[in-house]
Amino acid sequence: MDLSLALLFFCFLVLAASTWRQWTDPEKRNRESWWIDGAGLLIQGLGVPLLRVGVSAVILRSLWPAAAGQVEIPGATAFLLSFTLIDYLYYWNHRGLHNAGLWPLHRVHHTTESLDLWASSRNSVWTPLLLVYLWSQTAIVFLLKDPSWFLWGVAASNALDLWRHSSVRTPAFVRKTLGAFLILPEDHEWHHSRDRHGVNFGANLNLWDRWHGSFHRPPGRAEALGVITKGSLSDRLWRPWRLR
Repeated sequence: MDLSLALLFFCFLVLAASTWRQWTDPEKRNRESWWIDGAGLLIQGLGVPLLRVGVSAVILRSLWPAAAGQVEIPGATAFLLSFTLIDYLYYWNHRGLHNAGLWPLHRVHHTTESLDLWASSRNSVWTPLLLVYLWSQTAIVFLLKDPSWFLWGVAASNALDLWRHSSVRTPAFVRKTLGAFLILPEDHEWHHSRDRHGVNFGANLNLWDRWHGSFHRPPGRAEALGVITKGSLSDRLWRPWRLR
């Protein structure tokens, strides 16, 4: 197993073990929650990787075969490209998903009323196609001669995605140190707040929210999470624009 994937898997196990009381609580997770999050996890864990392979092996190699593995950059630069530049692109990508035209496709992710690491995969079938990660990461891995450090950045971003959705309580020293530049679980809870989800769009870094006026970190924690919607499980996965 690639070491970056091993790191991601280890983070998943740690978060799953440390929050098991939360995600095994039947009052917070009903059968429909497991179905939609399980379907999202299948899409992210199997469908998206297969799509990446198809885009890289079929489309990019057909259109631009000479470019495969031709770009060589230092490892630290490759990591920062993944962890910071793509994170900034995602910030604007995420804000765009909250606009009226795209919101129906993103709203499914905001229907969870209790955050945990399984909810990180909650999406409609179509949402991954709208995320900058799929296309940018696939293209850059295709171009790089050695994508290993770039993939470490991808793994770190995915680990932070699990962490900020885990709803763990962040120790005070972490809030004062890493919280100066990272999006914390408490920050992302406010993004999922029923009354104020138009804040904290960043994934890894909170710098973009600070710069563009969308950062929100009050002393307390968000209470009521998740937008209230009506619609079948099929609508949530395949026809999210029909949700009301």
